[in-house]
Amino acid sequence: MKSGLVKLLESIFSNDEVTDEEIIKILGTSDKITSTLFDFINQELPYINESIEKREVFQNTWNYLYKNMKKDLENNLAIPIKNLKNLQYKIRRLPRIKQYEKEKQGILNQLEELIDKNRYAFLEYIVYEIRNLDKLSMVLKKNKDMVNLKDKENVPFYYRMIQEYIKAITSIEYHEKDILYFYGVLLLTKNKYLYEPKDFKNACLQLINEEKKKLDIKDSHYKERKKLLKDLYQFVLGKENGIVDAFELLGKNHIPVCFCERVIGKMHQYTCPPLDNKRIFLDEYTITIDKKGTKEIDDALTIKRLSNGNYLLGCHITNVLGYLPYHSEIVNNAIERGKTIYIQDYNPYSKNLISIFPLEFAAYHASLVQNQKRLANSYFVELDSNANVVDFYILKTIIRNDAKCSYSYINKILKTGCQNRKMMETLLLLDELTYKLEENLATPFRDKRSEAMVELTTKLVNSQIANFFYENRYPLLYRVHELEKEKRQNQGLVKQIKSDTTTFHWYKEIEKSYCTKFDTKGFHERLNNIPYCHATSPLRRAEDIIVEHCLDICYFQRPTNQDLCYLEEEVERKKDIINLAYDRIEMFSTENSFLQENRREKMKNLKK
Repeated sequence: MKSGLVKLLESIFSNDEVTDEEIIKILGTSDKITSTLFDFINQELPYINESIEKREVFQNTWNYLYKNMKKDLENNLAIPIKNLKNLQYKIRRLPRIKQYEKEKQGILNQLEELIDKNRYAFLEYIVYEIRNLDKLSMVLKKNKDMVNLKDKENVPFYYRMIQEYIKAITSIEYHEKDILYFYGVLLLTKNKYLYEPKDFKNACLQLINEEKKKLDIKDSHYKERKKLLKDLYQFVLGKENGIVDAFELLGKNHIPVCFCERVIGKMHQYTCPPLDNKRIFLDEYTITIDKKGTKEIDDALTIKRLSNGNYLLGCHITNVLGYLPYHSEIVNNAIERGKTIYIQDYNPYSKNLISIFPLEFAAYHASLVQNQKRLANSYFVELDSNANVVDFYILKTIIRNDAKCSYSYINKILKTGCQNRKMMETLLLLDELTYKLEENLATPFRDKRSEAMVELTTKLVNSQIANFFYENRYPLLYRVHELEKEKRQNQGLVKQIKSDTTTFHWYKEIEKSYCTKFDTKGFHERLNNIPYCHATSPLRRAEDIIVEHCLDICYFQRPTNQDLCYLEEEVERKKDIINLAYDRIEMFSTENSFLQENRREKMKNLKK
């Protein structure tokens, strides 16, 4: 910085009150003002202990800068976090002088406040723009102290989230999705690092009581709202509402565990249908690959090399709707459940399964049990020597699983071999095709060969099914996996985030986030912008049953316009049911993790 400008600034900032007009007259634009004043401060810093005058110039300059940066934050403008952190580091390294320690600490507190306010903008970005509990959890685990940040109005983040949750509970529309989401945010926020002074907790409790009084007893959701506010009151107090295990949490989140007698009774009508003579019996060597102990076996594989040198891959999926009528109570019940839940309870040796179908059906009658004939939808994909799709077709079949295998068993065979010639031929051909699919997708699996076989072949089949519906403009429930582009249009907020290298790192991670949901339109951007659906696990996922129904209407018969109209309405209805079921399951998982974390903390304290 030129000596003439330094002297001019020193003369201006020797006064307590400095006007914007004076500074603009000397330095010009606002961007230049901030950077120039930081340069000036850094230049003055080494000399502030030399005289009272130097210290006053430094303090006055900082006061002016602080006031302007606070104003920028209030207007959602970026502030130079890198410069603030650099200044913070230098001030902390200054020699201790007793009479100036209070002033020094005051500046350090103001620096911390500005940095934290900017970090709060990043927290807002995740909560309001991204709206993803997994991403919020990821950030808070790495930055635990963020739960104590305050917004521009000095309101703590935790208090603000209580306000948002109450707003969701008392909203006229009563959207369960918002209620579940903001309760999840509260669960992630209330960890052992949260600072809750007594007056702060009392303010939260008072706010809840005030909202209780405002409830209208004539409102159709009066009881639900009242109970949710009552539970929130207990939550703020730090009580667990008597919930002691995962199964009670399932009930709280409206996730059914057992099946009513009526559903079980209906199931027995359908579980042993006569084998349909119109179906093709598939007399080919067939294997299934799953985790050890898997009971719901719903996908099997075959492969052979054709005379033209191409591969013919067969992915055979248990045909749930071959056993159960689509409009039956048992199928509706499965769709409302969303998906099978695997619960790792607080006892690490106890694994619990909450299936969408009664286990008698899912684990035996429809499961692809070894050496048993089962109804299937067989998806055949012909691929050339470079693993490009040449043909795709579907058949109604009867299959027999020749070998029930685990991932670890298949990996072992691929390394050491086995005596079963058909098994070796099948696996070597599958492995060969999988490597080519990996090259096309640029997704190496390294040593996890069996996992790659299953994942890439099922992905291939799912994408081919979705592509059939997309090209013919038939109704379908797609698995949508899109970058949230519209959520990156808040340029002021993004500039604030980018001004801090730490939050910018997290921003880049979050920016890669995808919105995952089920919809009647949309693409899977992570898989190169293709239409995509789930069709390969109908015993475990509701959306696969919907896709199976869509195939029955649109692939295995010639649909009329009326058929398509009814199907479109049906898919729209089921879309909302399945998305809500997934939201409830996500909420259960978040709450269960919170409960188990609290239990572990209590056990640690007892041991101490």
